[in-house]
Amino acid sequence: MRSACTLLLLAACGPQVVVDGDTDDTGVVDPFASFPAPDAWGGTSGPGAPSRTFTEAELFQACSWLQGDADRESDHHNLVVMYDGWLVMPWAPEWGPQRKAVTEDCGLAQVPTPEAPGDVTSCPGRFGGGLTFWDVSDPCDPVKVGEGWTPWMRESHALGFAEVDGRVYAAVDFLGVEGDGGVGFWDITDVSAPVFVSWVRLPGHAYP
Repeated sequence: MRSACTLLLLAACGPQVVVDGDTDDTGVVDPFASFPAPDAWGGTSGPGAPSRTFTEAELFQACSWLQGDADRESDHHNLVVMYDGWLVMPWAPEWGPQRKAVTEDCGLAQVPTPEAPGDVTSCPGRFGGGLTFWDVSDPCDPVKVGEGWTPWMRESHALGFAEVDGRVYAAVDFLGVEGDGGVGFWDITDVSAPVFVSWVRLPGHAYP
């Protein structure tokens, strides 16, 4: 008990800690004092959050939906986020092989892969996933702005963004042919054409 009291006395008698926002030295901190104004960064490239007004009768009524994979074979998602004024929707299965075997209408696609960088066979009915960017300024009439696909993606529970050397990247779940999981990276500098560019393996994790 004595040592606890000593600690309290030392804390009370020590020098006052200056906290951002306490400009008047009152001990009361304004939590918004050190933050920039909402438009200080110059705005977004996209239109931002929905701006449409709804009547009371329209509230809680479904008026549209977002479609990821046009073939509806990989359209599984549970996460959407806003980035730079656009709604970002990752979509991918959480199960299944990297590609589903088919016998027709196949072609070559430039998709980087851990096992065979370069050209890979891309076929209709394939498993895989992608990122879709949407304009949701009118949520009842969403507009698809851009979309990219890769066979090395699985359902995402998290999505992060970072700018490196003037380019912007998104990080999502990755799954290789041998079952190793990890994180895949997309170049989303041009939201109209997101591209899967690299990955990092996390050995022993099939679904990070």
